[in-house]
Amino acid sequence: MELLGDTLQKIAREKAGIMKPGTPVLVAPQEPEAMDALKEVAARVGAHLVQPPRLELYHLGSSATTAGIVTTRLRLQQQGTSTNGTTAKDSDPEVVVGIGGEHMRVNAALAVALAAEWEAQYGATAATPSAVEPAVAAARAATVRSLALTPEYATGLRTVRWPGRSQVLHDDVAATQGGRLTFYLDGAHTPESMAVCAAWFTGEVQAAEKAAGGGGEGNADGDAQHSHRRRRRRRHAAVLLFNCMKERDPAVLLPALAGALSAARQTDSQLGFEPPLAAAVFTPMLSGNGVLLPSYDGKQLQQPQSATVVPSTDLTWQFRMRNVWDSLPHPQPRSNTTAVVAAAVAEAPVAATVAKPPVARGLRAGVTVGSGTGGWSVSGCDSVRLYGLPYSSVGESLPAVLEALRAAAVADPWVHVHVLVTGSLYLVGDMLRLLNKPPL
Repeated sequence: MELLGDTLQKIAREKAGIMKPGTPVLVAPQEPEAMDALKEVAARVGAHLVQPPRLELYHLGSSATTAGIVTTRLRLQQQGTSTNGTTAKDSDPEVVVGIGGEHMRVNAALAVALAAEWEAQYGATAATPSAVEPAVAAARAATVRSLALTPEYATGLRTVRWPGRSQVLHDDVAATQGGRLTFYLDGAHTPESMAVCAAWFTGEVQAAEKAAGGGGEGNADGDAQHSHRRRRRRRHAAVLLFNCMKERDPAVLLPALAGALSAARQTDSQLGFEPPLAAAVFTPMLSGNGVLLPSYDGKQLQQPQSATVVPSTDLTWQFRMRNVWDSLPHPQPRSNTTAVVAAAVAEAPVAATVAKPPVARGLRAGVTVGSGTGGWSVSGCDSVRLYGLPYSSVGESLPAVLEALRAAAVADPWVHVHVLVTGSLYLVGDMLRLLNKPPL
């Protein structure tokens, strides 16, 4: 904001500084005020502003039938006519993008158009890499511009990866102990990206529920006991793991995230989790202030990271974030209880079924009212949906939080724990390293 401006128009005009006379400028869909600013600069500079086709307009394959559909789509689009009902989904398989979320499909459409423009321009001047014939590049660009994705483009979209953005990782450590723990990592750190991240996360969790046969309906013969067992197998719990840089305002980010999670949540109790979040954890990052954790080669982290003892940390910032979160309207009633649960490891046996909540690994047995050091400061409701994890808490270290999350997943094999890690790319990068999945 200090460099680009404090409004969409100002930011758009600054970014439009890249425009050059006679050069095409590819622009993804924008808010009206931002698009108006871009059009204004393009007209003044003499650049050609182009909004690429939506990804749904492309098709795979080159049969005469699909070619006819493409011609129709292209003509309608050029005429400014709505193409709703004339999309690739009507006759072709959906174009697959390796990164989840509708916003990534928007980005993918822009990438396709940009690559085709590059091949069209530089294929004609023989400036393509030596491995690519200029004529081949130009022909491929022409094919893509006709809304037909070539195998190279389709493969690129399908295999694309972006660590820390809409990334899903299943935790192998919890799985080896019978738990089901999945991390959803996205470095969103603005109110707008918070909303997009929430929609992506909710969609992913609901898809996981459906894939697991989620729902509360009993079986056809009305066997109540069997129905109860089926419901237990389908339990899912969502957890928020959050931190943001001090340059950001949690009083702006967290309401945006909470509101988007509530809006995106499936209202049908057969599909959605109740409440939207079972727990929220706020913890310091290991990186930050210009310091990054080292990038490992995969051999240096043969053993999973554990909740090692770390020096005492100032948690004032984390308490502020937790207080903001607690002040927001939530569907789950809360009490004024404040407690401290130490982060020392306490082993507990894990059974195939859990009749009585065991002591979660990673958390010391018992709760002490008051405040303390070297542990977890927690507040929230008396009824905790995940063993060892209260409704909202502050963790002293990220490794300790990871151990507690694994403990909660292992404690009840009937529950699939879904953890949204967001608020900062530093936090996401640190978690990737602790999971032995470094981004580099």
